[in-house]
Amino acid sequence: MITPKELFEKSGKVFLKTVRAVLKDEQVFPLVIPANKHVSATGFSELKAAIVPLYQQSKQAKGKGYTIEWKEKRIEGTKQKLPAKIYFETLNDYLFYTKREIDYRSIQSAFGSLTVTFPNLSEWAKDNISFLLTYSIILDDLIKVCQYFSRNKPPHLLYLRELPIAIHSKFIEDNTTPLKKLLDELLPPDWINKKETDFLGRYFIKKPNVYAQMRILDEQLKHAVGFDELALTIDDSALLQWQPDKVFIIENRACFLSFPKVKKAVAIFGEGFKIRLSKHIPWLAKAELYCWFDLD
Repeated sequence: MITPKELFEKSGKVFLKTVRAVLKDEQVFPLVIPANKHVSATGFSELKAAIVPLYQQSKQAKGKGYTIEWKEKRIEGTKQKLPAKIYFETLNDYLFYTKREIDYRSIQSAFGSLTVTFPNLSEWAKDNISFLLTYSIILDDLIKVCQYFSRNKPPHLLYLRELPIAIHSKFIEDNTTPLKKLLDELLPPDWINKKETDFLGRYFIKKPNVYAQMRILDEQLKHAVGFDELALTIDDSALLQWQPDKVFIIENRACFLSFPKVKKAVAIFGEGFKIRLSKHIPWLAKAELYCWFDLD
C-alpha cells in the first residue's frame, strides 16, 4: 500500500502539469493520484500500520489535503475499510498538501504581469509554467527589456549597457537565456538573426570592437606594418597587405609574449580573434594555421 511519503512525492511530480491545466481552464479536479492500494498485510496489526498513517494525513483527519474513498473488504473474518481511490477535491487541497502555495502564487503573479504587458504571450505562458516559476523574481525586469526591444526596431546603435532601460547594468548579460526565450516569441522574424546564438548578434545590438594583438616573428614581414607588435580590429586585420607562411593563434599570454622567432610567421594573441576565425581574412586563409591553446 502507498505510504504518505510516496503519495507526497507522486503528488508533487504533477505540480507543473496541474497548474498548466488550471491556467488553461481545464477540468482537473477532482485530481486522482494513481496509487498502489493493494494490501499485502496478512493480519489486522499489519493492516492498521499501513492504513492509519494514510488516514492521519488525509482531508478527513486534517480538514485539507487528499481525500480517501473507502471500500469494505473482509479480512480474517471481519469487515475492514480499505482505500479505493485517493484524490484532491480542490486546488486548495492540492496546494496545501504539496506545500506549493507560494510557488503557485508566484506563477499566478508572473503570468498576470507577463500577459497584461504582452497579451499575445498568453498561450505561450500557459505552456511554459516552469519558466514562470523559475524567473518570477526577475520577471518585471525581463519585461522592461522586452518592452524596449519590441518598441525599437533594430539595428540598435548603442552598446548593451548603454540601452536606456531602467535595470541593473549587468542584468541583460546575466539573463540572456530567459530573454532569448521571450524575445524570440515577441519580436518580428526579421528583427532576429536566428543564425546567431550570441545575444548581441541575434538582436542586432552594437558590438564592441575586438582587437587582435600581433607579434611579428620574422623581420622579413616587419616592413608591411613597420612595427614588431601591433593591435588591430578584426576588420582592419583583414586589410593587411602581407602573406605570412605560418600563423600561430595563442591563447596564453605568457606563451604569446615569449614565443620564439619563426621564419615568415606571425603570432596572434586573444580569445576575440579565435572565436572569429570564420570571418574571411585573405592572408589568414592562405597561411598554415596553428592553434596554440591550453588543453582544458
